[in-house]
Amino acid sequence: MLAAANSLLLLHDDVGYEIFKTVTKNDSSPVGTAAAKKLAHDPEPDAAEALVKAAGDKNLQVRAAALEAIALREDRSLIPKISAALDDEKDVVRFTAAACGRT
Repeated sequence: MLAAANSLLLLHDDVGYEIFKTVTKNDSSPVGTAAAKKLAHDPEPDAAEALVKAAGDKNLQVRAAALEAIALREDRSLIPKISAALDDEKDVVRFTAAACGRT
């Protein structure tokens, strides 16, 4: 599973982003979580938008991983886009969302 997420890091065009969208749309497994973490280091704007979208995923682990990746990106422009996560029902998601603003 992690190998699939690692392959996203090697794709520096829309293909990596499309794979991420497919994984997070159709599968809430650890692959989506690992993919979100790998996108933390992808400088493409599409990667940032995919993480923002994943921050609203139905799977708790995917939401938390996406928010962690956003925090690692240190891109303060994403904070308004993930503000709904501050009201998430799960503590880990709320706390991780709050951490995005502390970078």
